[in-house]
Amino acid sequence: MTSKINTSKINANFPVQGQDNSSQGFRDNFSYINIALDTAASEITSLQQTFVAPSISVGSVSSGPSPSVVNVGNSSTAVLNFTLPQGPQGNAGPVANFSIGTVTTGTTASVVNVGNSSSVVLNFTLPGNGPAGAAGSTIRNGTGAPSSGLGADGDFYIDTLNQRFYGPRSSGAWPNTYLQFNPPPSVRYSTNTSETILATDSGNTLVINNTSSVYLTLPANITTGSSGLVVQAGQGAIGFVAATGTTIISWPAGLGHTAGQGAMASWICWANTNSVSAQYFIGGALVV
Repeated sequence: MTSKINTSKINANFPVQGQDNSSQGFRDNFSYINIALDTAASEITSLQQTFVAPSISVGSVSSGPSPSVVNVGNSSTAVLNFTLPQGPQGNAGPVANFSIGTVTTGTTASVVNVGNSSSVVLNFTLPGNGPAGAAGSTIRNGTGAPSSGLGADGDFYIDTLNQRFYGPRSSGAWPNTYLQFNPPPSVRYSTNTSETILATDSGNTLVINNTSSVYLTLPANITTGSSGLVVQAGQGAIGFVAATGTTIISWPAGLGHTAGQGAMASWICWANTNSVSAQYFIGGALVV
């Protein structure tokens, strides 16, 4: 910024000592000085308003053979990269000893070094046992529903006879509701040459043992979703027979007999309109 302060008209030698100086000269000289001061004040204000202080920040710090500082920024925004040489390795420090002093109980946990920096001795203070916790729950069991006086609040009970799970006991009483366990699959054995799938065979296994051919009827009134497994234990093949109103679909298609002793086949009722026209799917080790 170039200054516009004009001092050329100011007479630095006025007034002249020992002379009668004109009053106009005083006025002119003071006027030029006043104009110069006003211009200076205006320029100073402008500089104050537009001045931006330079910033300095550290860029990178790396090691090198010689120390250096390089400004990778500019004059108003300096970014200094430092290169610092690595000094020689210092002497090994003293080996500190470490040991446990005392271990006592107290209200607040603490560890205090009663030794020094080279010979550390730690005294431990550990809180004692806390208050006793609440009693835990007990899983009880018996045959039939739990009696009213059995157990405590929070306990559970298993009825091993009816496969039912009760609990938790609350407010001194057992709940009226329970969780019913599914009974384990069972096996029904038959040596007949003619059998019919029963509703109780669903979810279970039917083992047929006969040296002659066996005819197994799939009934029309079984519930949709029922399914089971048939095992040929004897030498006689088992043929699936559709009851009146029943449809049987096999995989592979067209097969309706077990393949031989030890063969297994599964059945499922996948639809049954009005419970009188069951539709079955059979699959497994089947032959024509």
